[in-house]
Amino acid sequence: MTTLGTLESQVDDAQKQLDQITQQREGIERKVIALRPQSLDTDLLEEVARSELGYVRPDEIVILNK
Repeated sequence: MTTLGTLESQVDDAQKQLDQITQQREGIERKVIALRPQSLDTDLLEEVARSELGYVRPDEIVILNK
């Protein structure tokens, strides 16, 4: 049998998870808007290309953190 306290705790946990997911979604939405042709942020484009495609310039030193 579930108590009221247990249900309230579950609701609090679910709200915290929702808040985290909402923040993640908003961050992704900001990046998507910045990558649209009408409002292209070239710095963000370069950052994404470097990260996703592994691009570096010949004069750069890459330090990998694991």
